[in-house]
Amino acid sequence: MSQAQFEELLHQMLSEDNKVRKRAEHQFATSIRTQRPQILQALLSFARQHKDSSLRSACIVIFQNRLREGGKFLFAELPKQVQDSFKAELLNGVEQETNSGIALLFENVICDVAHHFYTENTGTWDEILPFVMKLLASQNSQHRSSGYRLLAELSVHMLKVFTPENFNGVMDLLQRGLQDKSDAKVRVHALLCVVNFTIVFQDQVYRQQLRRLVPLMLETIIAALNSGTDQATSDAVKILKLFIELAETDPGFFKLSINDVANAMLKLATEKTLDNSIRQLSMEFLVSLSLCKASLMRSVPEFSQRYVNACLEMLTDLDTDSLEEWNQKGRVVGDDDTDIEIHNHAIAIEDLDRITQALGGDNIVPHLFNYVPALLENREHWQARYAGVMALQSVMNERSIIFLSPALDKLLGLVLPSLEDSHPRVRFAALVAIQTMSGIFKPRLQRHYHQTIIPALIKNLGDLANQRVVAECCIAVIDYCEEVEQVTLEFYLQPLVEALLKLIQTPSRHVQSSAVTALASICGAAGAAFDQFYSSVTPIVMQIIRDATDPSVRMFRCKAIECIAIIFVSVSKQLIGKDVAPLMDIIIPLQGMEMQDDDPTREFVVQALARISHALGKDFTPYLQHVMPNVLKTAHHNPPTERPSTDMDEEDLLEAGYSQVFGEDNLFVNTALLQDKYSACSMLFCYAAELESGFFPYVEQSSKILVPLLEYQHHDGVVLSAYSALPRFLNCVQKYQQETNNNVNVNELFWYMFPAVLKAIDAQKEQHELAASALVCVHESLAVMGPNTLNDSQVKVVLEMLVTLIMEVTKVRKSQVEAVNADGEMEESVYVHDEIAKTLSAVLHEVGEVFGVIVREHPNQFYANFQHIQKLVFDLLHSDHPLDRQVAVCLFDDLVENTKEKTHSFVNDFIPVLLRDCDGDVPTLRQACVYGLGVCAAFGPKDLDEKIPEIVGKLTALIGKQGSRDGLNCYPTENAIAAFGKILKHRYHVIQSSFPQMVEAYVNWLPCEEDKIEARVAHDMLLEFLSNSPGVVFGENLKNVPKLLQVFGRVMDTELINPTAKNQIIQLLVKMQAEMPGNVMQQAFASLPPENQTKLQRGVTTPTASPSK
Repeated sequence: MSQAQFEELLHQMLSEDNKVRKRAEHQFATSIRTQRPQILQALLSFARQHKDSSLRSACIVIFQNRLREGGKFLFAELPKQVQDSFKAELLNGVEQETNSGIALLFENVICDVAHHFYTENTGTWDEILPFVMKLLASQNSQHRSSGYRLLAELSVHMLKVFTPENFNGVMDLLQRGLQDKSDAKVRVHALLCVVNFTIVFQDQVYRQQLRRLVPLMLETIIAALNSGTDQATSDAVKILKLFIELAETDPGFFKLSINDVANAMLKLATEKTLDNSIRQLSMEFLVSLSLCKASLMRSVPEFSQRYVNACLEMLTDLDTDSLEEWNQKGRVVGDDDTDIEIHNHAIAIEDLDRITQALGGDNIVPHLFNYVPALLENREHWQARYAGVMALQSVMNERSIIFLSPALDKLLGLVLPSLEDSHPRVRFAALVAIQTMSGIFKPRLQRHYHQTIIPALIKNLGDLANQRVVAECCIAVIDYCEEVEQVTLEFYLQPLVEALLKLIQTPSRHVQSSAVTALASICGAAGAAFDQFYSSVTPIVMQIIRDATDPSVRMFRCKAIECIAIIFVSVSKQLIGKDVAPLMDIIIPLQGMEMQDDDPTREFVVQALARISHALGKDFTPYLQHVMPNVLKTAHHNPPTERPSTDMDEEDLLEAGYSQVFGEDNLFVNTALLQDKYSACSMLFCYAAELESGFFPYVEQSSKILVPLLEYQHHDGVVLSAYSALPRFLNCVQKYQQETNNNVNVNELFWYMFPAVLKAIDAQKEQHELAASALVCVHESLAVMGPNTLNDSQVKVVLEMLVTLIMEVTKVRKSQVEAVNADGEMEESVYVHDEIAKTLSAVLHEVGEVFGVIVREHPNQFYANFQHIQKLVFDLLHSDHPLDRQVAVCLFDDLVENTKEKTHSFVNDFIPVLLRDCDGDVPTLRQACVYGLGVCAAFGPKDLDEKIPEIVGKLTALIGKQGSRDGLNCYPTENAIAAFGKILKHRYHVIQSSFPQMVEAYVNWLPCEEDKIEARVAHDMLLEFLSNSPGVVFGENLKNVPKLLQVFGRVMDTELINPTAKNQIIQLLVKMQAEMPGNVMQQAFASLPPENQTKLQRGVTTPTASPSK
């Protein structure tokens, strides 16, 4: 092919005519297969010499692309003489090219070839580093820019080239580049070089020198952005992304210049003339640094305040859509395909949440409380009011709950008025806030504020002109009402159901789907109170299921299937009989149908069948023959796995519906089939749990499928389902044996499963979530099996396993403590630390549960082995870490409660720790300690009497402490109340003189509402005190009667009392009505909330006074 012909071919390859271009590309591909060196040489010659710059650019790009074929790099396979020629031409291309754009393309090829040589060891390029140094020494600014860019790209290969001995020379080069005033590109590429070197050269010998360049780095970013060019913005984006990577890997790098760094980034974030990507990345850098090094950012003067201000500015930067356009969009940015821009306000919402997670609510929320009221009072600009509400919503998370809980009234005073704002988007923001608050402040928000919130939600459900408001309101209804107690929800059911049924008839599919979901949630919360609506709601939902068969509305149909299943679970069983068969006729065939990978129908059907099995109980058993074959087949099937190949690379596998197996670099598994396997395993657990003896025919086959899956590698959910199901299988066999009197050997099943569980724990001890679930399986299985399932040696094996896990947790925690940053300070990555702490805490909690079940069910075997773990227990008891002490205290609590006098010899070793830690900072440890004080009062030795006054003082202080009922504090507080009651009951002889005052305090601390187990204990003791000492409990002049009625009204018809307690309360109320002055009971009753009046009215005759409304 002549030079002219080749040039014509190149022009045809660049043609806009598809036919011409494809024909030329085919001819080129054919030629290069047989004449690769010659074609590549021709491309390089044209790139170096042709007059047409666009053709030269195209030639160098084609040259680079043709160095690879089928994933294989071909440069190294060229003859050495050709390689050397190409190398020289590439270097000359950079040095002699005057067009900076084309020079950049030559640099790309050089980096590509050099990377391959360095990483694959397929050749050398000794000339490249001297060439780079030559460029850096040139008087030509384009040469220096190219030199720094090449050095930045090749930095990853320079670890063996630059040593501590010669690194000063590198520092001089880098500093000179950052101070180069002749060309902004030189400074930018020098900055890229510094950041890359910092990421690559991780040893502190290097980084201590590199961090001195931070001020110059900041100057370079600012100077680049001041130029205002698109290239400057592009370069700044690249630099900021590298800064973020550096903040995440070595946040201490910025310590020496942190004030300058924070000020510069805040200035960029608040400069509205800059591109949004720059502002957003500046905020991202600061929040990343805060998450990884919170103490460093707290040291910056006024950082929290300024960051909050920057977020509030960005929150007001909303789109200019009309209400009609806004209503047509999805719920959040990105829901619809056209809305791909990441808006500033969406970033600000996320950043406020993350900065609160990083620095804590006490550093962020006060600033919001200062700024937000003015925003909410801005009647001119709805954007300000929107920003105020969304800012408050953004900081409601687990890191701020302790700070926000005492200020809940203030918070609601800011948010609730916005539910009635004149602008729909402000109301939308308020509904989002209600959703968040419903989870963060449950159940307090539902118990004490429903009279304001639910009517406001019902009103917003009627805003048919704004479908996004209505759809968001449906979500708020779901989140809020799922924690509202049934008796309270009854007051609002009629208007809620009517509003939602009306929405189901609207033309908006989004609104319809949201309304169906909300209806399901309301039904689930209302329970049997929904019976009155069953006949009107069910036909509508069933009709949706029958009619919505088009693929475009499959999610709507799925939501309807979910809704009807929840209705079946919630209402009285006798109502659903006639509707079960028609529904099953529709959904059972769906589970075996071929579906697209993204079709959610099968998953919703699986969930629906689980709920229906719960609703029907053993009446679901006849349907098992229809559903179990597919479930067993799917649970047993192993989804196919693939490794990338020349036929299908990683991208092809991802597009084909495969996902990478965690921990396996080159293994991919079919995602949809893996999810089906997980769902099927979950169903085995569900059916076994719901049907009990009815599931017995499938236990053997199911256990043979799930036991081998305890060590399944491709999906943790499969393993977790297996662990959850195995104790239920044991229960199925036991129930079957009890109900049929058949001699079924449950021990055989147990000993098939149990060794496999212990083996899996040993393999998974470093996978803490799985280990915690395995321990749940152990203690639930042992609880099902009952006393003396294990002998002495088998208990010893279990105890050794627990010791191994405790040591694993200690090792991981120690490694966390020793994990220091490059500057020698402790890592403070909030997310990482919190997640690790949660999983370690879960493991230790379950270790305590296994200890507990062994003590309860195998006390003799435990004591036979106690000597083997006694030292460890006492080491844990005196550990510096609260979680360790918690494990020891929980074990002690179980020992005292279940073996009583056997523990008297070492109670005095534990009491000082219980007294010390019962008012400590860790709620779970406080809970274990006060529970221990209670069981010691009940079952401890006689000489504990002398400690009772001190114990009473500690418990009283804990219960009365400010915030004692907020968040996680409520659990130790309620345990302390129950412990106080045990002292009243079991140590009366010690506190006899102050008994009336202590009883009055006890009554006023009730009810207990969160810890259901201790609540039942505490309320049982109240009834016992009323039976034995009614006059003392009623108080002088019956002053405690209103409080007693309040307690009874709250706990009646709830899980807060034992089943027999309800009749005791009713009998007591009848007696009080008969024997007490009428006005006492009337006034006390009238003071109750309407829902509590209703509960008491159902049990006793209504007092003559009309209840308050």
